[in-house]
Amino acid sequence: MKIFKYLLVVPIVFLLFFNYFNIYVANAKQLNYNYQYIERIIKDYMDRQYSSLQDSKVSNFDDIVADKYLLDILKETIQYKIDFYSEINKKVLGYKLSISNIETKLENGRIVAHILSNTELTFQKDEFEPYTYLEEIEHIIVIENIKDAWKITKDIYDELGAPNESAINDLNYNKNFYDMFKKNKIPVKEKAKLSKKLQDSISQYSVDETQNRTSLASTQMFYSTAIESTSLDKAVEYARKWALSYNPEYKKYDNDCTNFVSQILYAAGFKTDSTWKPYTNAWIQVEAFHDYLVDKKGFNSYEYSSGDEAGNAANNATVGDVIQFYNITKLRYSHTVYATKRVWRSERGTYDILYCGHSSARLDYSLIDAFESSSYYTRLRVIKIYYGPLIA
Repeated sequence: MKIFKYLLVVPIVFLLFFNYFNIYVANAKQLNYNYQYIERIIKDYMDRQYSSLQDSKVSNFDDIVADKYLLDILKETIQYKIDFYSEINKKVLGYKLSISNIETKLENGRIVAHILSNTELTFQKDEFEPYTYLEEIEHIIVIENIKDAWKITKDIYDELGAPNESAINDLNYNKNFYDMFKKNKIPVKEKAKLSKKLQDSISQYSVDETQNRTSLASTQMFYSTAIESTSLDKAVEYARKWALSYNPEYKKYDNDCTNFVSQILYAAGFKTDSTWKPYTNAWIQVEAFHDYLVDKKGFNSYEYSSGDEAGNAANNATVGDVIQFYNITKLRYSHTVYATKRVWRSERGTYDILYCGHSSARLDYSLIDAFESSSYYTRLRVIKIYYGPLIA
């Protein structure tokens, strides 16, 4: 009887294994067979977005995009950029697109492609000379076979940070993103005013970027014994050293921006405490980090508002400051960077702040161009960090 059961089980197990193996091979062949075609779809998809900006006309995506809400997202965000560039008299003269594949896999009958797009855009602002701006964005693109045609159904990305992998299985991701953008986008004229104010405020600040900034009078009241001995030079040095890689002494997060800026301030000499230390909320989360620096350390936070004139020079962004970006699709500040350099840009006729950051690796990256190139990061705030000697 036992032998009979054994003989009965063996072929069943064999059939199950054979069936699974055939499915695995079929999936592998399907992925390999379609890979070059999938690659062309992604390249075409990205190309159409940038050519739309160059031509000032939104391209048609119906033949390569299947999801209605993703089509709406493309139309809305691209048109917003076109209108904004027109408002500030900024033209896209050309672009060079390069796409590198991080990972492509077949799962649940769909292809999930994790890619990195590097696009060198050539802009011209007003009557100034053309200049280039490198836009680097990570995308997770979901592609499905619909009626024997591979089409894109989801594009998960963050213009300044890392894509949210949990959104891959979120059935409402496209709809929610579209609804949030449509509801909360600011008028292009308002963003143009904010961009102008940002440039004016940076230009107003006359302190040399290599000079340590100390404002003991404004911060001493928040300390019972002493003010920390901190170094702007050490902060900038650390920011530049690790902007394009990760310090192995620290944990790495998918959304690593605030974790990285906390490391920068620690390298400058700021002391940890029970609230701010690796890897507390105040160390790694955007809002908690802001609240700690303002409420506990006594630093000033200044939000740029399009309705005001350029503010007092003491409030304007300069080297050593922490800068945070507001995302209208999340209704909160969601990205943190560190200002490392202030430069004159003759091709724009203005000063600019360069910054370092993580999530999307940034080394001395233009603050003005990053702000102007985003369709949904529409506000920013500056946390003024003061550096100085230890006062007993």
